[in-house]
Amino acid sequence: MHKQRLTLMTYQIFPSLISCPPPPPTHPKSLFPPSKLNPNSTPTKPLLPTKIQLHKVCQRFHTCSQGSCQYKTKYIAANLKKHLESVHSIIEWYTCIQPNCSYKAKVIRSLKRHQQLVHAIGVQWYPCLEGGCLYRAKEASKLKQHKRDIHNIDVKWYPCNQPGCGYRAKQSGSVKTHKAYVHLIGTRWHRCGFEGCGYRTKKFGNLKRYG
Repeated sequence: MHKQRLTLMTYQIFPSLISCPPPPPTHPKSLFPPSKLNPNSTPTKPLLPTKIQLHKVCQRFHTCSQGSCQYKTKYIAANLKKHLESVHSIIEWYTCIQPNCSYKAKVIRSLKRHQQLVHAIGVQWYPCLEGGCLYRAKEASKLKQHKRDIHNIDVKWYPCNQPGCGYRAKQSGSVKTHKAYVHLIGTRWHRCGFEGCGYRTKKFGNLKRYG
């Protein structure tokens, strides 16, 4: 019975992949083996999508309608859409209908993301729950970054490992820059190219101003 229900659900979920006619409506008696109802009957079982793709039985191909193009795909229609865009330059644009907005996208989810970030349409706000903070973000990652930068919540600190130095930073690159400027570790010097001039600096901009 569970297998019979799974078969019927397959036809409901993947109607475009199966071109063979679906089985007749389920009758309570059909849940029993065919030998108990009619020994001479041959049961007909519908094909699952995996068998259809592997054995190339009852497949439905999506063909290109442009001129003499013979392209066809046995998978989802999105492959045909990509073919039309890349080969025939036929693009289905999704345009933003907001006033004075000329944004357009090839994918509907890109348009939805644009409307959320730019026009605040269908936005799920993520507010900061720290006391007295009015910040809110349109993305959970932005709120997490705000908490790290402003409230020092869930911060991974990178300390300076030099003796007696209490410097620490939230980014490893900041510690590297600190060592170069304060402890002269890994410092890249920019020297003056004139003969006899011993000027050097840690910033290339200072060398340009010096020259």
